Amino acid sequence: MSSFNGGGRGGGRGGGRGTRRPFNGPSGGGRGGNFRQGGASMRPNVPQTQFTSLFEGFAARMDSLNLAREEVYKLSRDITAASKRVISLLQRMRLNADSDSFLETARSELKQVHGMLRTLTKHLASSAGAAAADTSESFAALTVAPAATVPLPLYWQFYPRFSFGLQEYVEAYTFYHYLRFTTICTEADIAAAIAEDFAAFDTEETEEAAAAAEAAAAEAAAEAEVAASAAKLQATALDGSADAPAAVADAGDTADAAAAPAAAMSDEAAPAASARAAPMPVRTPVLPIPPSDYLLGLFDLTGELMRFGVLSAPTAPGFAAGIAAFISALSAHIVATTGLYGSALRLRRKDLDGKLGAMRASLQKVEEMCYKWQTRMAEFPPEVAQEVLQRLIRAADSAAAGNDEWSGGGGVGTGAQDGGGDDF
Repeated sequence: MSSFNGGGRGGGRGGGRGTRRPFNGPSGGGRGGNFRQGGASMRPNVPQTQFTSLFEGFAARMDSLNLAREEVYKLSRDITAASKRVISLLQRMRLNADSDSFLETARSELKQVHGMLRTLTKHLASSAGAAAADTSESFAALTVAPAATVPLPLYWQFYPRFSFGLQEYVEAYTFYHYLRFTTICTEADIAAAIAEDFAAFDTEETEEAAAAAEAAAAEAAAEAEVAASAAKLQATALDGSADAPAAVADAGDTADAAAAPAAAMSDEAAPAASARAAPMPVRTPVLPIPPSDYLLGLFDLTGELMRFGVLSAPTAPGFAAGIAAFISALSAHIVATTGLYGSALRLRRKDLDGKLGAMRASLQKVEEMCYKWQTRMAEFPPEVAQEVLQRLIRAADSAAAGNDEWSGGGGVGTGAQDGGGDDF
């Protein structure tokens, strides 16, 4: 007779919170217990029934879903990292002759992010059932439906795994859009940019598939031609026979008979090769951005605009004042929207409160810097005022790097008190 070593959720030998009581059977109990025999783990002997294949199918489906979930999560992390690189690039831009090159580079980086979003869309559009093969033909067949009814069966199932990546992407693209056009980027603008780059990637993929099909067709035709030539050479090898006239006649007949199937094969392969050379065009549906992720991305946009406005205030005070007015108007609309539709958008109160505080702090900081610029301009000549303002910015940068507090020129308050995370 053996005893029960450890019970409850601990399971295994010597674990858990159970009490010792007699137990006839192998050691290990409760949830997580291991069946052991002779010191080695043993898989229970489950009899084969009519339900075995059914549950094996369930296990295979769950394994494929877990693999797809991990792939989606990795893609979302890559999207987040690439979007942060775009934001960092744009923050180094200054309003001068080189600004166009910065914007062009940022747009090319955003196209790479769109390529990651396209891969994410393919993962979400793949069926979770038996027909889950992610080939060009099956995927193109999926996208025949109108854009409003494009099936993305795994979208909401995996949504928590890639939502943070969408928010970071919205922040990066709206920041780029504002620096280029000085207007707010709408959901329609984002969808149009995604659709444009998706179409370019689809065209490239279709052309690559067509080129591969043409190469395969040319290779098949070459193999058929080689086979026909080999058949003719084999038939003409009979010319060295002792009965030359009869052998020559027989060789000619044999050569004709051997070449006929090869020629027929070549003629039959031509239509099939041409059919393979024209694959079905690939059309990727536009990945939808939920309103909640778009709104949370706009929250984060205010912090990036604050940083850019404060750093550009000495050289472009008018642009910084425009950013302050833009953040003020945007924050008013965001507060009204979240107050009316916050529950409908399913925004968590904890996240919403933190982002609202950070947005107010961003508005306060850029307004403080614009106010200081105006007062210094009234007190000193423009050159002196610009130098004074630059010293204030450097002092704020050093203070934020040291203890996240503003110093010099009156101060604005610590980042922790004003919402955190948006000091520059």
